[in-house]
Amino acid sequence: MPPAVEHSFRVKGMDCTSCAGKVEAVVRKLAGTSDVKVDVQS
Repeated sequence: MPPAVEHSFRVKGMDCTSCAGKVEAVVRKLAGTSDVKVDVQS
């Protein structure tokens, strides 16, 4: 199994938990994704 790799992305215009949930749902579907955390406050 390859080592885990962490990526961080800034999403402009995301300012509510509903948006965060939508982004998490889409990213979670990407092949090889094991964990997704979206922070609206950052």
